[in-house]
Amino acid sequence: MTQQPLEKPYLLFVEGKDDKAVVELLLQHLGIESVEVYNVEGKNNFRKRISAVSVQANFNEIVHRVGIVRDADEDPDAARRSCADILRSISRPTDFCIVPSEGPGMLEDL
Repeated sequence: MTQQPLEKPYLLFVEGKDDKAVVELLLQHLGIESVEVYNVEGKNNFRKRISAVSVQANFNEIVHRVGIVRDADEDPDAARRSCADILRSISRPTDFCIVPSEGPGMLEDL
């Protein structure tokens, strides 16, 4: 994965290209331009990709908040625990969204 330069104060990490496309369209529709969306290329890559971005030289100066949008898949509680654990290592305010919020599934199901 090529490192995108950090230019926006809000970073949102998503599982795949379809998730990225949906989130970017939603942000565009809402007129939100301050969020950079990163495709981590699979749920097992969140930790590695977020760590790689968070050690960039200008991360602390540019980034104000980090978030994850992750599919609930078969176990929404496990997805929540995983996101919370990953985001504990970031030195910025963080949050995550499991889609759908209740029950199994994924963003593409919505």
